[in-house]
Amino acid sequence: MKVRKYINDPKALLEEGKRIVSENADNKFVHRVSMVNLILNGLSPRKLAPYCGDSERTLQSWVKNVDENGWGSLMIEVSEQQIKKRSHTREQL
Repeated sequence: MKVRKYINDPKALLEEGKRIVSENADNKFVHRVSMVNLILNGLSPRKLAPYCGDSERTLQSWVKNVDENGWGSLMIEVSEQQIKKRSHTREQL
């Protein structure tokens, strides 16, 4: 099996990917849905946790919430204050 030779540092790419997911409530929802889908397809939370940046317990909680309350339970609610703060931060850039 060929091992990829990265142009950029893989650890830096991973950190940037995690940052992108953490910045947006929609991205967080998609991330959570993707992790639950992987678990529903047979990947154990214990094996998945080190690769996705979420704890085994968190992953188990998401699966439980989806089972008991549906996919909407994984959505992130953003307060008006958080929206204003993000807008203010973007204007400063």
